[in-house]
Amino acid sequence: MKDYEPELGQAVYGNPYKRYDLSTSDPLYSALEAIRRFIEAVYWEDELDPFANGGEELKGDTFHIQAYSWADCYCGAYYGIPAPENCTCGYKEQKYNFRWDGTDEIEPIVVSWYKYFPRGISVNRSSVLEEVQIMLREIISYLIEKN
Repeated sequence: MKDYEPELGQAVYGNPYKRYDLSTSDPLYSALEAIRRFIEAVYWEDELDPFANGGEELKGDTFHIQAYSWADCYCGAYYGIPAPENCTCGYKEQKYNFRWDGTDEIEPIVVSWYKYFPRGISVNRSSVLEEVQIMLREIISYLIEKN
């Protein structure tokens, strides 16, 4: 995998990114796209899209997907600058957009993108097809069960 080079806005504003570039030919990219399409089909009435840029999020037992957030903080917090303890605006710093906790044998997979999937997409590590298949089955099974 090649190292990731952030877009100008991503670098200037301190938006999160990971070490490696995630190629569109990578099975992980295809799995994320499949999860995105599944959520789109299942939750279309709720207009839930944690892969967009409206701040939506979806949490499961072993995964968390959170959209890029345009949330403003009136307490002075921004990417890389934590909110003060007395902050009431609800801002929370994003450290990633997608996280799967993995298993006892598989390390977590953490993915970031800039504003919307798949713009400026990066990942914390390389993964093998078997890991991606386990992740995909686990997340889709959870979404089926919860719907």
